[in-house]
Amino acid sequence: SFLSRVEQEIAQLRTVLDSVESRKQERTWLKNQSFGELDDSKLVDAVTGERLTFKRRGVKDPVPQMFSEKKKRLRFVVDVSGSMYRFNGQDGRLERECELVVMLMEALDGFDSRFEYSIVGHSGESDEIPFVDYNEPPRSRKERLNVILTMIAHSQFCFSGDMTFEAT
Repeated sequence: SFLSRVEQEIAQLRTVLDSVESRKQERTWLKNQSFGELDDSKLVDAVTGERLTFKRRGVKDPVPQMFSEKKKRLRFVVDVSGSMYRFNGQDGRLERECELVVMLMEALDGFDSRFEYSIVGHSGESDEIPFVDYNEPPRSRKERLNVILTMIAHSQFCFSGDMTFEAT
């Protein structure tokens, strides 16, 4: 099964997702400092004697309720063209793509409060074939399996062609 082939990678990806820090804790440039690197946008002020013309990297002091915690939005675009199905017997490309999508959906399960994601496909028929919407991630393994089966069915029965450029 697709799941058994990527269980180790799912655990690794969940570790990475768990360690993602929110934006409010990221280091940014602190401006109007009395020491650090000279701020290029304050050169004229520095010449006229202004003291607070430096910038340095640091964590901004949190301002209460300045911003709400926003979810990180992820969009995955997968190739579900006829060639994926046609050449799968030679190099396993569709199987590998299905394993990737299973890995993503399984790893993101339970991170609904921090991430929202969508999965769309492209083929010779369309540049945007929705498989998972941002507001409706698959909740169970059965729903995730249906996403994979829909991807395979689309690649099996779609027209040939390429919409890669339009999809991205």
